[in-house]
Amino acid sequence: MPNATEKVLMVLNALCMSQSEPTALSKISDVTGLNKSTVSHILKILCQHNYASRVSHTAGYLPGAELYYLTRYGKFESGLIERCRPFIQDLHDRYGCTVGLSVINNGQKYIIDRISGDFVHNDPDAYIIKDRLLSISGRVILSRMPTNEVLELFHKGALSALSESTAELFEKLNLIKNKEVCFMSEVYGNKVFSSFAFPVMNKGVCAASVGICFVRPCNNNDIVGEYREEIMMNVVSASRLVNI
Repeated sequence: MPNATEKVLMVLNALCMSQSEPTALSKISDVTGLNKSTVSHILKILCQHNYASRVSHTAGYLPGAELYYLTRYGKFESGLIERCRPFIQDLHDRYGCTVGLSVINNGQKYIIDRISGDFVHNDPDAYIIKDRLLSISGRVILSRMPTNEVLELFHKGALSALSESTAELFEKLNLIKNKEVCFMSEVYGNKVFSSFAFPVMNKGVCAASVGICFVRPCNNNDIVGEYREEIMMNVVSASRLVNI
């Protein structure tokens, strides 16, 4: 009889049988031999912590972003991570900020490598920083994807948070497409979250994006003032070097 930990591992293994198609709860139950009630309870917890993603009641579940992130040193992305890690490390060392390498896989955005800035993991800022990195890096990657692939993601509902119409979507992406570096700044509470991102190209295709996120109090908004041009130059330099 498997213990509680073994049951979770069994569900995770069943969930990862297919990388692109959702796995139904009933299929996970059949594969693991666990009853549906137990599987449902485990999946609910996994979804709460972003290790699983619920597509729909009938379609089932996909591996979540956190589960994907755990494979960042795995064989699928190791070459990409090895190529970008020196530049991620350098930007982090220069500014003490959070720097992440993101990809889009099956319409979902994932951070596959990251060096965190000076914040506690449980600090609410950590979750906003992660969201900002995924948002700006996702836009950079989307702006360089073929139109038909972007449209396919839009019609699947994967881009609903970015735009409500295709015209508005492509208008936003066209503003980014020809820029070496994309910049965004958002205020949450009493803090400013400022983000930069640049594409990582592979044989003419945007394979990923490196994103950088700074956090400053609203009364010390230096990132969009005095230091922005200096940071922009260093980010542009990293972009050119990583894309040689």
